[in-house]
Amino acid sequence: MAYNYEHGPVVNPSAPEDSLEAKRPYIDNGTDVVSPDRYYSREFMDKEWQQLWPRVWLIAGPRTDLREPGDYFVFNVGPESFIITLDDNHVVRAHYNVCPHRGNQLVLNERGSVPRFTCSFHSWSFELDGQLNAITDEDSFRPEVLCPRPQLSSVRCEEHAGLIWLNMDGKAPPLKEYIGLPEGYLENYQLDQMFTVRHVSSEWAANWKNGIDAFYE
Repeated sequence: MAYNYEHGPVVNPSAPEDSLEAKRPYIDNGTDVVSPDRYYSREFMDKEWQQLWPRVWLIAGPRTDLREPGDYFVFNVGPESFIITLDDNHVVRAHYNVCPHRGNQLVLNERGSVPRFTCSFHSWSFELDGQLNAITDEDSFRPEVLCPRPQLSSVRCEEHAGLIWLNMDGKAPPLKEYIGLPEGYLENYQLDQMFTVRHVSSEWAANWKNGIDAFYE
């Protein structure tokens, strides 16, 4: 009997459709040769940023990197920078890394722990949940300038399977619907039981898409 890649291999043919053992629906990616400019074209990269990255759910980092309220790390993607932090109610938050006063970058370190975020420009401070804490010399501003009260701009942020995910598009589907995997699929890796021993960053003279392509099969 010839092997049918659309239907096999299946470990347990009688497994229910919502089981982790069930064969996932076949995805037809076609057989056309991908245009090389998708790997190096600045124009194509700009299209990706406009039409792809702001709309999808992105993995910002492991949940275990935030252990106590005030812990934070910075997640950069394209031209955007985000502060991922744990607020006083142990809720994970994702804020744009920019002060609403003069647009100054709010956090300069890659990670750390603070009681609140304070801008180095004019010392405006913000609570971990993004709400305004204090404005330096507030009485020197006209009331209409501070109405409504400025706060950090936040984006959608969810936890799933030990990972922190964020999304810049308010119209995107809920995270679990977007992932589209059976319940427990990612949880099986038990990432929530793992802890980072050391953070190491390195730069490679390589195209990241080649690395992703190598593991698609």
